[in-house]
Amino acid sequence: MILVVFLHSYNVVVNFKTATLHTENEVNLFIQNFITNGIARVAVPLFFLISGFLFFFKHDSSLQGTLTKYRRRFKSLVIPYLFWSVFGLLLFFALQNLPYAENFFRNEPVKDFSAAKLADTIFLNPIPYQFWFIKSLVVLVLVSPIIYFLTQKLKIGWVIIAALLWFFNFPYPIVLGFEFGLGLAFFSLGGFLALNRNNYLARFYPKAATVALILWLLFILVQTVLIDTVSLATYVALQKTSAALGVFAVWYFYDILFKEKTFDKKYFSIFSLSFFIFAFHEPILTIFKKGLIFLMGQKEFTPILVYFLAPIITILISMAVGAILRQRATSFYQLITGGR
Repeated sequence: MILVVFLHSYNVVVNFKTATLHTENEVNLFIQNFITNGIARVAVPLFFLISGFLFFFKHDSSLQGTLTKYRRRFKSLVIPYLFWSVFGLLLFFALQNLPYAENFFRNEPVKDFSAAKLADTIFLNPIPYQFWFIKSLVVLVLVSPIIYFLTQKLKIGWVIIAALLWFFNFPYPIVLGFEFGLGLAFFSLGGFLALNRNNYLARFYPKAATVALILWLLFILVQTVLIDTVSLATYVALQKTSAALGVFAVWYFYDILFKEKTFDKKYFSIFSLSFFIFAFHEPILTIFKKGLIFLMGQKEFTPILVYFLAPIITILISMAVGAILRQRATSFYQLITGGR
């Protein structure tokens, strides 16, 4: 989840209402591209993989079992999606009506939204844009019987097909959501691992994980160095390859770091705030990012300082707000986080 926040902390280009700021410093460009467009890119496929694994863990493919999963995911996905979508809309409406805040908002004011635009913002394209991931998960859950059928019939073959469709940019209908191909590939991989976990997850791959980790970082280094010298298609191919390597490396490198170790309960209390950080960090992060750049001015060190400072502040505030809500308004917190 920390990587997700840094994924969104990218400030090489920052849009204000009357100006667009571009970062020119080469060191800053390298660091931000290495982290955001490299290391942090592993977070989303890992989340899809984990989601698929948990969905198909102890899977019941009967009609009753499927409907039970649908009901549970409605609570854990749809209700939080709608709440945070409305929250983001109301937050923007309030901020846009503050004195001197107009310059920070480039898009159409919420007060001028038509009924159709309002509905589109709430249900399809929420202001907290990170919820595209939840929308994609909802679609994947709805088509999970098809994914289960294909996984049972084609085994690893289906995962390979889904991965190739993602890698070669198969044009899925836009209604399925942003990056649906990415979600389908790694959600299917997670499902395959859950259904065949005794054959794959019971094994320990320390050498392979170490090699994958080194290759992953090397791929990120290469794509970062070549970002301005290769075509967009080549860069995207490098990025996808490094992300796939990163998933393997991170998944199995945890075994090297934490094999036969246990976590104290206090850590689980912190870990359980991850969904709240996901939901709360935007548009809060963007507010801090633009606000800090505005306050510090267009100095050479400003973008890189804000790149690290804005997400750290956002994560700490998110954790504090989440912990307070969980303690003092437990039922409400459970509702808006889907029972997490």
